[in-house]
Amino acid sequence: RNPHTILSRCVGLHSMRMYGLKKYFMVMENVFLTELKPHEIYDLKGSWVGRSTDHGVQSGKVMKDNDLKRFVILNTDNRNQIIEQLESDTMFLEQH
Repeated sequence: RNPHTILSRCVGLHSMRMYGLKKYFMVMENVFLTELKPHEIYDLKGSWVGRSTDHGVQSGKVMKDNDLKRFVILNTDNRNQIIEQLESDTMFLEQH
């Protein structure tokens, strides 16, 4: 119903006990299942705590929320395509 979704699919919820502590974690499907690899990857969670890294974008490592310090510029077609998909994904979430 929503073949071009940009929502990450949850494939498992797990818990693990280590060193007397129980940790919970979620396994999610990679949204980059394509031959085109992103030049930069940001782990965006919307939290202000622990959301910066010590390495630069040139390192090739995953960056965090506060590391994104510039605008993302898209052409009109790509912008419209992303907005339409966000609206479609939002509608899906509202209905489920």
